[in-house]
Amino acid sequence: MRSPTFAGTSGTFAFLIIALVFCFLALLHFPGVFSIDDLMIHEEWVLSRQINRWNSISYSSWILVLRYVLSGVWGPMVANLLVFLGLVWLVAQRINRMPHRVARIGSALFLTLVCLLPYHQVLILTHSRDIFFSLILVSLAMVFLIVKEFKSWHFAFIGFFVCLLSDMRMEAKLLLVLFPLLASLFRVWTFRNFASYMLWQGVWSLLFLGLIPMRFDYAHLKQPYQGTAFINPLSRIYSEFAVEKEYPELDEAISLVMDIKTLRTYAKTYDIDPAYFHVQRPVTDHEFSRFKAASFQLYAKYPWTWVKNRIVMASSILNLGTREPMLISAQYMFRIPEMLALLKVSTAKPLGNWSQRHLELAEVWMVPDGSWLHRIFCSQLIPLLSLLAGLVFFRRCPAAAFASSLLLSRMVLVLATAPANQFKYLLSVSLGGAILLPLLVAELLEYIPRRNHGRTFRKARVAQSPAFGH
Repeated sequence: MRSPTFAGTSGTFAFLIIALVFCFLALLHFPGVFSIDDLMIHEEWVLSRQINRWNSISYSSWILVLRYVLSGVWGPMVANLLVFLGLVWLVAQRINRMPHRVARIGSALFLTLVCLLPYHQVLILTHSRDIFFSLILVSLAMVFLIVKEFKSWHFAFIGFFVCLLSDMRMEAKLLLVLFPLLASLFRVWTFRNFASYMLWQGVWSLLFLGLIPMRFDYAHLKQPYQGTAFINPLSRIYSEFAVEKEYPELDEAISLVMDIKTLRTYAKTYDIDPAYFHVQRPVTDHEFSRFKAASFQLYAKYPWTWVKNRIVMASSILNLGTREPMLISAQYMFRIPEMLALLKVSTAKPLGNWSQRHLELAEVWMVPDGSWLHRIFCSQLIPLLSLLAGLVFFRRCPAAAFASSLLLSRMVLVLATAPANQFKYLLSVSLGGAILLPLLVAELLEYIPRRNHGRTFRKARVAQSPAFGH
């Protein structure tokens, strides 16, 4: 039995360091770093006793439950912190069980380093739907690496959270297909697991995709929500080409929804504000379908413009280009003191101006300076390499390949539709990369002795837990 040295409890030391730093930061920023969206949920409830639908009924209800249970608006910060530290604790315990000293120390250092990167220090404590969404998505991605023996009731919870995410963000409905498809493709569960999961996903879908939208009428939000994905690339195409002359039939369909003059006037590379509130018109569902079809055809007519727009946006969000991402959304920040006053929440912080100084310092760290040091510690480079490593070892560790493919698939979808360069859109990538690599190392170290036992051991393992499709 190993003695309780630093090497033997490296994971625990890493967890304690991360927990202490984030507890201090929580005190520094108490009751949290606010975004306009979350405060709109509280404001709408206080003024009209209405549940905000833009942020989804499920997330808005979660925020309001936290407010009343904890008697304050600081609930989201605490919830985010608990989920984050819970994930870190599970990884830390896995690190402690690694058989090799160097692997334990290296994995603990990696976990500590990536979790304490500047953007994590701010975003984990931010009140935002995207933060909570990313934490749950990473937890789901890592479930086959963390849980080794599944019961039927486990899939009730997994199905619940997959359906919850599909309600929280419109594009996340793809998870309803991606999650079971990738789990089956990488054979991380048995056919019985698959059947149990699909049963529960069907049950929860009735709630999140049937009863809630029917009761709270999401239909009127579909157009403005989906429209945000088209404004940025269309503004670039219209600012560079005379679409009206070259493709008048496509321009006619697009102009039904978008004010073309405004689209050109407010064309921005990294954001759609202030165009969002001035460019889009409400139309019939048929007209909106025509608009989407015409937009996709226009992308095909000017493919390089669309690709260039998305590459520039992606390089900024990942902080791998020349323009820093938006770490804290500046949109309507001037309203935050007014909204906090309505909620009777003081804008004063426990440690005074140090909260604002920390936020400013984090934003300065995110500004590209062309150095490799910045590329390594202030971008998504390390998390991306970690996720790619999970794909490389798909034969030896299919659970890691599942986690990587799920997070990277959503990353591709986000980068193809992102209306602005907000870093929080891809927090699931940065956090997933931090969590995945230590778990991957642990799995690979367990694979080596299995391999040394030869074919007999592998056959016994398959017989014990048949993979999907066997």
